[in-house]
Amino acid sequence: IYGDFFGIGDVSDIEELLVGTRYEYADVLAKLQTIDTSHYFSRMTTEEVAKAIVA
Repeated sequence: IYGDFFGIGDVSDIEELLVGTRYEYADVLAKLQTIDTSHYFSRMTTEEVAKAIVA
């Protein structure tokens, strides 16, 4: 995962979290809802992050 999202967390944490997750919006969203995504993605909601990942 790469981009200009200016979070303070290391996005490799997100990558590891998603390993083994089906590449479907609902599945990715469910995983992301278990963490505080604002720590990694500034100014994006969890739903927006999930959409960006599976888009």
